[in-house]
Amino acid sequence: MFRKGLFTLLIFAGFYAFATAQTPLPADWKSQLDALGITEAEVAAKMAEKGIDINNIDPSEVENVQATLEEVIAELQAEKAGGAVNSQADNPSILPADKPENPAGEVQKAAGEEEVVPPDTSDVKEEEPQSNNQSATAYPPVKVFGQQLFRDQNFQLQIDAQNVKPTDAYVLGPGDEISIAIFGASQASFNFVITPEGYIQPPGMGRLYLKGMKLGQARELLRKKFGQYYSFGAGEFAVSVSYSRVITVNVVGEVFKPGSYNLTAGNTVFNALVATGGPTDIGSLRQIRLLRNGEKPRIFDVYEFLHDPLTEQDFFLRQNDYIHVPVSGKLVKIEGAVKRPHTYEMVEGETLSDLINLAGGLAENAYKKQAQIIRYDNDLQQVIDVDLNQVLKFNKPVKLLDGDVVSIKFIEKPAENFVEITGTVQFPGQYQWFDGMRVTDLAERGGLERESRRDMAYLFRTLPDETVQLLRIDLGNALKDPVSAANIRLKPKDKLQIFSLVAFADKATLSTSGAVRTPTEIPFDPRKDTRVSDLILLSDGLQPNAADYAYIKRVNWRNKTDIDYIRFNVKEALADTSSLENHILQPFDEVIVYTNEQFADEAQVSIAGAVRAAGSFDYDSGLRVSDLVYFANGLKKAAADIAFITRTDPATKAIS
Repeated sequence: MFRKGLFTLLIFAGFYAFATAQTPLPADWKSQLDALGITEAEVAAKMAEKGIDINNIDPSEVENVQATLEEVIAELQAEKAGGAVNSQADNPSILPADKPENPAGEVQKAAGEEEVVPPDTSDVKEEEPQSNNQSATAYPPVKVFGQQLFRDQNFQLQIDAQNVKPTDAYVLGPGDEISIAIFGASQASFNFVITPEGYIQPPGMGRLYLKGMKLGQARELLRKKFGQYYSFGAGEFAVSVSYSRVITVNVVGEVFKPGSYNLTAGNTVFNALVATGGPTDIGSLRQIRLLRNGEKPRIFDVYEFLHDPLTEQDFFLRQNDYIHVPVSGKLVKIEGAVKRPHTYEMVEGETLSDLINLAGGLAENAYKKQAQIIRYDNDLQQVIDVDLNQVLKFNKPVKLLDGDVVSIKFIEKPAENFVEITGTVQFPGQYQWFDGMRVTDLAERGGLERESRRDMAYLFRTLPDETVQLLRIDLGNALKDPVSAANIRLKPKDKLQIFSLVAFADKATLSTSGAVRTPTEIPFDPRKDTRVSDLILLSDGLQPNAADYAYIKRVNWRNKTDIDYIRFNVKEALADTSSLENHILQPFDEVIVYTNEQFADEAQVSIAGAVRAAGSFDYDSGLRVSDLVYFANGLKKAAADIAFITRTDPATKAIS
């Protein structure tokens, strides 16, 4: 081992001189530490973890901290002897990308200082990140809400130390590379690597200790310090982490792949759990402990992370952190009318109202008067009824036990506190029923139309046995005297039907055809004073070849097979509208006007033989043979002096 007394006192004295004079340890003391494989920075860091700041030591406390120093050296020796534990998981440890030996733009070390080089990972195998679309490991189905975060494998670790983007909550440490850019009146850029002692030293400035600081705090410190030497305004000074140190964290307990993992320091407890595949079926999601030497254990709750992902920033990892996943606490299942039915892990002090909140709250149609808890207790299954109104409105605590199943019913029965209006109204539909509501109240909400019938309406009333009663309503009297018996009181689910005057009107027509200029069809006037002359004028009058007589085709609209024809003198009806020939028309009457041609026989005569243009010509009673020869352009030279006339009897078709 080593000679505890004198050796540790010499080391402590050296550290005291280092702390007060800000100078490196003497070579002989440093060589003794080197022989043990321990650096002065490691000793200082361990002392800081135990609450002793080497930069602020009172000489009177030398004897009091000697035991602590001996303990620190013993711990460091044990750690060196044990070495880092490699992950026992199926996948190899997750490591950062290789860091260049001399990053571009790195400032030169100050005079008398040791050169600080980022950790060398060139001899360690680099693991490529898994694709989100192709799972590397088959995990069991999700049983408890929250397990899906890890088993779906949709999250990735920060494994590239040169492309990290830590937040302001990132805790800086030795090996981190800080990039500073000034782009105001002064123009400059710097790269610094935090030394093992925890500081950087910009040119011309003193040491700036950044170890243990959050990135946001370090940015403000650097802004103030550089502001004393450079000129820049707001928004003209930028600080970023261009290379994140690699740390070893240990994950133990109920996870799929426990072991030690090499991660970039930009990862959090959540990221480390992702690397392990997350808690097993019996692993806790809400009592995950972050164990750090010299500090109280901290609890990481996956449900809190889901509620506010920014809480993850409070759980950045440090070198040699331990993450312990214990067996889960009580598991309670909630089903039925909640927004996210599932099994949830409950922590001490949480009650039924907390479970409902975890499940996203009640569904809109949840039945709040009663919920049921199925519980196994004393070797029996019990059913416990709970009034949810008492739980939600008055915060009545209902304690839950491991294995409970909470069931909340849906309201499946349709609404009944409504009345409905249909038919000829402006706003048909359902309206809220209230006690004392009458027919006129519903008619007012529906908005009667101009053509709505007000002399009658019908009310359909649904009885308790789901049969329907039909009530005739004198809507006119109800509107005229709202307190009359006609304005009956409505009951839930009543349906009022309003009729239309149009639906009860006979929509007859009048039409013309034949020898009129524009055959037409017009609606029938219920006053029954439309005459023949009116209808022909509406058809733009008669055609020139119209015959003197026309007919009215009258169809009995009560029996459409009963048809009557009325003959009248159409020209007299037009010439004298007061004459008896100008008939008053009835519904569906059709006036048919014939042409003179329709009353004439169509006949032709023809000529053939030794004529120049044989052919047929329209017959006229005054035609002679000479006329017909003339129509044929005369006789040919070879024509004989004799011709024959062939005549057909129109009635018998006999030829003579």
